[in-house]
Amino acid sequence: MAGKFNEPFDLEAIYDAEIAPLMTKIIDICKTHGMPMVASFEYANDGNGGEDLCTSLIPRGEWLPPEFERFVKSIRRPTGGLFAITVTEGERDAD
Repeated sequence: MAGKFNEPFDLEAIYDAEIAPLMTKIIDICKTHGMPMVASFEYANDGNGGEDLCTSLIPRGEWLPPEFERFVKSIRRPTGGLFAITVTEGERDAD
């Protein structure tokens, strides 16, 4: 897809219709087999630094691969909050 990197876009409907159902399947498979995973999608951007992300994270019990820890730190907002993280092992949701 050609275009400027800061060009506004809103693909939330595409994410909801096409990606979210696949992610539900992937998350279920990972949970069933105890496979750590992390995935992040930027589905909207206002072109001025306002981004909407959907990020899913599954640790293996309490263990999280170091690469995943670095990834989670890299997507934190300057205020220290996370965009959107879904932790599917246990009930640990961050906002």
